Amino acid sequence: MSLSPRHYPKTNVWRHAAATGVFAGLLWGFAFQAAEYFRFTETVLSHWARPFVDADAVGPGAATAVGWMVFTLFSMAAALLYTALFRTVRSPWLGVAFGCFWWAMTRLTGWFRTDVQTLITDLCLFWTWGLFVGYSVSFEFTGTSLPDDGGSKSAEAPHDAQGVAESAVSASNVSRKALR
Repeated sequence: MSLSPRHYPKTNVWRHAAATGVFAGLLWGFAFQAAEYFRFTETVLSHWARPFVDADAVGPGAATAVGWMVFTLFSMAAALLYTALFRTVRSPWLGVAFGCFWWAMTRLTGWFRTDVQTLITDLCLFWTWGLFVGYSVSFEFTGTSLPDDGGSKSAEAPHDAQGVAESAVSASNVSRKALR
């Protein structure tokens, strides 16, 4: 069964936003963990767990796991907020600004006090996190993810053996003319 662009099932807006947030939290949580492992940043995921657990009491591994879960929940809430406010915007730059906004919010609150290298690394991580959230949501809900049908057969790939053979002969003829 072939699904043409006009027959794709409708995407559930909130389920898609929540899934985008979960993937953003998991992926960028890993990126934050890798940046901390390679000493690019002093920000560790256990910072996100501070309001909920005492890192000294539960140990660094458990605090990191809780922090990763909190960051994932934060990402899910942020993706839902982005979806509610900006899902019809076609530009990915709003997602970049969204990520920079959340980076600034974590810095302005005094939650993290660190050196310049950490500030730049965290800015880049939040920048790409916001780009991921914004582009994923915008790509899905502005219709840019659907190919333009337009009714032209030339843009479609052939689906049978004869169509494939005709395409190969046509391409061969074009390359012969180019060589002359």
